Amino acid sequence: MVHKQHRDFETYSAVDLPSAGAWRYAADSTTGVYCVAYAVDDGSVNIWLPGQPIPPEFLVAAECSPKWLSLSTISSGREKPRPTIFASPALL
Repeated sequence: MVHKQHRDFETYSAVDLPSAGAWRYAADSTTGVYCVAYAVDDGSVNIWLPGQPIPPEFLVAAECSPKWLSLSTISSGREKPRPTIFASPALL
């Protein structure tokens, strides 16, 4: 069974994401994360806030286990969210 991790990042920055692009936006010193809403499979939605420990589900999925698929939505709140899929190479 492949586990699905859903993540929705809420960010802020002085940089305009659509104009600058994701790399420049993320690297800018004014960019930060308000929170990340996340869920695993059909489980309940949890909220991670900066300063809290990294959720164990993030660490397990980051190991590129072939049993995890990460589905992320990244948005600065000023444009339409863009879904992004991160998959283990074994799933591709």
